[in-house]
Amino acid sequence: RDVLKDLDVYYNMEATHVTFSDIRLNRMFALGSLGKDANNSELDRLVEQQKDIYNIRTLEEYDNNPLPIHKICFVALNEKSIQVIKEKLSYKYFIIIHELFSVDMINGEFIIKGTNKGNAVRQVAEYLNIPIEDTIAFGDSMNDYEMIKAVNCGVVMANGSAKLKEHATLICEHIDDDGVYHEFKRLNL
Repeated sequence: RDVLKDLDVYYNMEATHVTFSDIRLNRMFALGSLGKDANNSELDRLVEQQKDIYNIRTLEEYDNNPLPIHKICFVALNEKSIQVIKEKLSYKYFIIIHELFSVDMINGEFIIKGTNKGNAVRQVAEYLNIPIEDTIAFGDSMNDYEMIKAVNCGVVMANGSAKLKEHATLICEHIDDDGVYHEFKRLNL
């Protein structure tokens, strides 16, 4: 958190039932929904709505009542910040940079080295005594890479990362077009 704060990088921290977020990040995403010409009352209303829908709380609320954090996502406003983040934190974390959704923002997340969704799938399959040949996973970003590689059938969403699609067994429709549903039907699930 100190590195992100020093670089003025926006971030959120995801716990099991709540996300603690920099208010600037909420406003940035709300602006994306409303367009750059949104007036303040519209923006404030959408930020409040997001807080309720997604159970978003402030970073200060986390400081006053810390909970176990599963994931930290960030948005940097320049490539130099990303380089510093990698230099200072890559000893402990895989730093996943997602494909650009805006030329003004670079978003990514931290994954603790040694933990990934591929390991989780293998552990669950072993625990449930399910052969890995009987596993299917759906993903859309590079945080799903190890999972897509671990399973027998790795399905990537049409709206997913181009790089992840290179490793897919199948590509289904966009999430907004009920891609998971349609692929379940095609797979007779």
